[in-house]
Amino acid sequence: MKTLADRLGLSARNLTTVADALETEGLIRRAAHPNDRRATLLELTPVGKTAADQSLGPRLEIIGRLFDELTTSDRTRFASDLTTLVAAMESGPLSDAAPPR
Repeated sequence: MKTLADRLGLSARNLTTVADALETEGLIRRAAHPNDRRATLLELTPVGKTAADQSLGPRLEIIGRLFDELTTSDRTRFASDLTTLVAAMESGPLSDAAPPR
């Protein structure tokens, strides 16, 4: 849960509150980590997966249509640029970096 909280920019306390609410609604379940007894995993339940699909499906379809406007070359360049940006985000917080000039 700590990893998820960090990636979402939430405190552990806030994520616990969100997880409690999602668990109460039957959308997720907590599971023990198979190798780290201190860690807790959050898993979508079948109901949670259905809810996510219903919520995200239409949005992903619309976003997918936007990519139809790109040429194959544009898509390749875009994917490369996204890979670079994701690597930069995963390497650590950018908030400490000096602002661009």
